[in-house]
Amino acid sequence: MNRVKFGTKAETLSLLKYLVSKAKFLELYYFDVSAWNDDKDAILEQIVASFQLQPIAVRSSAMAEDTSVNSMAGAFVSCLAVDGSDRLAIERAIQAVIASYSGNPKDQILIQPMLADVAISGVIATHVLNDGAPYYVFNYDDSSGKTDTITGGTGANKTVLIYREALDGYVESSRLLNWLMLIKEIELLCGKIPLEIEFAETRTGDVYLLQARRITVEKHWNRGISQRIDSTLHHVKQCIVERSVPVKGLAGSRTILGEMPDWNPAEIIGTCPSPLAISLYRRLITDRVWKEAREVLGYRKIPEIGLMTIIAGKPYIDVRLSFNSFLPSGLEDRIANKLIDAWLDRLGSHPEFHDKIEFEVASTALDFNFGEIVKERYPEVLSAEEFVEYRACLGHLTRSCLDVSEKGSLKRALQENAKLERLNTGHSKSRNISTLSGLLLLARQMLEECERSGTLPFAIVARHAFIAEALLRSAVARQALSIQRLATFRASLRTVTSEMVGDLEKACSGELSKERFLENYGHLRPGTYDILSKRYDQRDDLFQECILPEKNRD
Repeated sequence: MNRVKFGTKAETLSLLKYLVSKAKFLELYYFDVSAWNDDKDAILEQIVASFQLQPIAVRSSAMAEDTSVNSMAGAFVSCLAVDGSDRLAIERAIQAVIASYSGNPKDQILIQPMLADVAISGVIATHVLNDGAPYYVFNYDDSSGKTDTITGGTGANKTVLIYREALDGYVESSRLLNWLMLIKEIELLCGKIPLEIEFAETRTGDVYLLQARRITVEKHWNRGISQRIDSTLHHVKQCIVERSVPVKGLAGSRTILGEMPDWNPAEIIGTCPSPLAISLYRRLITDRVWKEAREVLGYRKIPEIGLMTIIAGKPYIDVRLSFNSFLPSGLEDRIANKLIDAWLDRLGSHPEFHDKIEFEVASTALDFNFGEIVKERYPEVLSAEEFVEYRACLGHLTRSCLDVSEKGSLKRALQENAKLERLNTGHSKSRNISTLSGLLLLARQMLEECERSGTLPFAIVARHAFIAEALLRSAVARQALSIQRLATFRASLRTVTSEMVGDLEKACSGELSKERFLENYGHLRPGTYDILSKRYDQRDDLFQECILPEKNRD
């Protein structure tokens, strides 16, 4: 039931003051221009008597402001921090506000004390303003200590959106929950019409309502957007539920979805990738290659399930799948289930580990600190006998990976990857294909070759690198290797990136011809999975802004 009849800014606040329980209100005094013109001395006397011991805000409260048709936000003058004991300063402030009006004698001026010790100020809307999407939108400033940075568009602000139908229990922040309860209470009083409120919170935690108004852009909203979003969110929920149930052949009773674990789609194809980027990344990595590479190294064989899932256009890694692929083959299911659930619990408790699960959550090799880490992180998970079995299986895998002979997985992967350069050279002679069918057949062939001789061996080599990193870190932890020596060793390594950067410096300085640089690197593009991203040999500005490091001077 609508218990609030909106009037001017001052009238609405005056009414809400007696109805709202989730916020406090500043003392207020208001009058119209006609009354000011009739007896300004009496009004000034009243203001000084009421507010003389504190600075005041002289605010606009015009008849045309905050109506159902127009907001007129920022159209009129407001004067802040006016000396409440200085009649002349107050009079000047009131005259400034009146001068910004259109001449209506019913326009009002609102007087309130300045709120002291402000910790947070902000604006809450019951819908997204530009399209009416069904979210509570919180824009707030928790750093400046001012009450007008959000409405004035100055300073830094933070934004949080909460789905209108979300259960309050999902809001983990007590601060946000308090604000949510406030806007819901006001919304209920006003008949659930689209609203926007201004508020402030002091350092003692008291929340003050500064203004409440109707959203006037509602008439421009897309009326079907709420239904579409509700349907999409229902689909998202179903996807998560289906991914979270136990799966035959997978250890672990649930899962976690993340943007950055394991093959890190957020960094590689972006948080909102194009359909082509998603398709390529799935084909070349996350459908099969990721798991086949690990099986080659001796990790657990798992069902044919894609590592990456797309939910509402965003890519997520199924962490349960990832964790399963870090278990050594031959490990009993009973032990596997205990480990996966323990790893998921740790990641759930420490989401900051989402981009470093191989070192902070799971054990992917028998390193020099393995026993201590397992006992520290998961002291009650495995029995003594189960720990011994797990250690033995992981030890067998690690020893196999350390085989650098011609039969070892590392050597074979590097040999297979070397074929890719020869294949690329061969395809460069086929660029004169003119028919669509011929181009499509060539594209399919190149994808197959890229998968077989490119991403699969790369994934094997990358896993070797993770194992090496785990061994090095554990050697430092056991004080068998100093941090300084490890840093020196890392700096001595030649990588594809360091070679490319070095060659670019040489090309910019003239030590290497630009033609030779493009011959080696021109086929690459910054967005590997985005064909709209120009190749290096298609960029006219590649060598225009070379910044060379300063040479050491004697």
